[in-house]
Amino acid sequence: MPNAFISYTGHAEPDAKLAHFFAERLDKAHKVFIQTRIAAGQSWPDVVDAQLQQADFVILLLSTQSASSDMVIEEVRRAVRLKETHGRPAILPVRLGDVEMPYDLAAKVNRIQHLKWAQSGDEEDIAARLEAILSGAEAALDDEADWPSPKAAALSTDGAQVAAQGMAAQPLPAFDPSWLKSLDAQGGAVRLDSPFYVARTSDEVCMQRLEQKGSTLLISGARQTGKSSLLARLYQAAADKKIHTVYLDFQSFGKKELESMDSLLLAIANQLYDDLSLNAEPTADWKDRRSAAQNLTRYIERQVIGQGAEIMLLLMDEVDRLFDYANLRDDFFALVRFWITQRAFGRKLEWLNLVLAYSTEASMFIKNQHQSPFNVGEKFDLGDFDLAQLQLLNARHGSPIQSQEELDGFMQLLGGHPFLVRKALYELVAWQRTPAQIFSTSTDDDGPFGDHLRFYMLAFRESPDLCGAMRAVLDGAPCPDDLSFYRLRSAGLVRGPDRLHATARCGLYSKYFGAHL
Repeated sequence: MPNAFISYTGHAEPDAKLAHFFAERLDKAHKVFIQTRIAAGQSWPDVVDAQLQQADFVILLLSTQSASSDMVIEEVRRAVRLKETHGRPAILPVRLGDVEMPYDLAAKVNRIQHLKWAQSGDEEDIAARLEAILSGAEAALDDEADWPSPKAAALSTDGAQVAAQGMAAQPLPAFDPSWLKSLDAQGGAVRLDSPFYVARTSDEVCMQRLEQKGSTLLISGARQTGKSSLLARLYQAAADKKIHTVYLDFQSFGKKELESMDSLLLAIANQLYDDLSLNAEPTADWKDRRSAAQNLTRYIERQVIGQGAEIMLLLMDEVDRLFDYANLRDDFFALVRFWITQRAFGRKLEWLNLVLAYSTEASMFIKNQHQSPFNVGEKFDLGDFDLAQLQLLNARHGSPIQSQEELDGFMQLLGGHPFLVRKALYELVAWQRTPAQIFSTSTDDDGPFGDHLRFYMLAFRESPDLCGAMRAVLDGAPCPDDLSFYRLRSAGLVRGPDRLHATARCGLYSKYFGAHL
C-alpha cells in the first residue's frame, strides 16, 4: 500500500477543503497523511519529517497562498532531496487556478506535469487521476513538462508580480531573483515597482556608490530583513545607469559547483560569460598551470572589464553559505580581498565594484582578518522596521490598523519583522481580517503565521544544538556560546548585540517557541 503525503497550506481556501477531500477519497485504498491527523501530544516536526521519509508520493496543492508558504516550500525541498537520494517520493502537483510561483519552488516543480483545478467539481476527476497514479494503473506525472512562465509588467519588493491596481500582494518568504534578467534598463516591460517597499537611508547611499569606481558594499542583516530586495533594486538602478551588472546567488550553486575552488570559480566565470554575452568562453583560457583564482581574475580583467574604462558591478547574495564549506571559505574570501587591495595598484580591477550580502557574522569563520573582505568595505546593517516605518507601510495599505493601541500591539507582536509585518497587513487587507483576529490567532498552527512558525520547528529538529540555545534565550539566560548566538541571529530568530543580551526577535517568537520548544 503506497504512502501519500499531502502538502498544502491550511490557512487558505479552497486549499484546506480540497486537501481533506483528496485525503478522504484516497484513504480508502492508500495510506494518506494530512497535517490535521497529527494527534495531540505528538511532536509536529517529528511526525512531518517521518511521514515525508515514508512517502511514495507527495500531492502538492499549489495556490497563490501555498506558493508563498515557508512550510510548503520547505516540504517540497525535502521531498526533492529525498527523491534524489532514495528515488522517492514522486511529486504530483495540483494547480488551484493560475499560480505564479517563486523561483525556488518553480525550479523544483515547473518541469513536472500538473493537474489543474479551475472550479468546483474538478476535484472528482483529479481524485480519479491521483487514485490511478497511486495504484499504479497510470504512470506518475511526466517530469519533462515545461509549465509556461507568467509574464510580469512590474515586480514588488520581494520579486513577486505587483498585484493589479496597486492592491496588496501576497508577500514571499524569500526574494525571487528569477525575474532580474527581465528588468528593462529604460522603463520597458518589467520594472521593480512596489508601493509597499519601505526605503531605508542605506538605499540612497548604496545607489550613490554604484557610480563610484572601486566601491565595496557589505550588506548584512538577519533572514527576511530585505537584503536581497535591496540588491535587486541596485541591479535595476545599475541597469538604468547602463552599468554592466551580474547577480550571483550563492544559494543557487549545487553540489557540483561547490566541490572545489576550481569548480566554483569556473561556475562564476560561466555566469559572467552568459549574463554579459561575452565573446570568449572561460574554458578557452582556463589553464591548469594557473590556480583557479588566477584564472578567474585573469578572465575578469581581460574579458569582463577588457579595454573599456567602465564600471562593472558584481552583486553577490547569500555569500555566507560558503562559511559552511571549509574547502572553499578561506580561499574564496581571500580572493575577494585580493581584488579589493589590487585596486590601489592601477590594475583593471579598480573598475570592479562589489556588493556582498550576508547574514552570519564573518569573523566567526574567517580567522585571518587580513584575508577577509568583510572588514574593508562600507557596511550597511539592515534591521527591522521601527514604528514610523510600520505607520508608513500601514498607510500605503489603506490604514487597516486604525488606532495607536493597535499599532503598538503589532509592534509588540511582530517587533517590526519586515516579512511578518507585510504578511499581517496582507491578511488585514486581502482577507478583511481585523487586528483583533490577527492577535487572537497569531500562534495557531493554522493561523496567519502558522506556516512560517512550523518552518522553524522543522529547522530546530535538524539542529538540536540551536534548539537548546533558543530555549536558553527564551528562559532569559544567555546564549550558550557565540557561534549559536550568531547562527540564531542570522536565522532571524533572536536579536541583540551579543550572546549575553540575546532576546527573541519578536513577541510572536517568544509566545510560540516558548510553548513548543
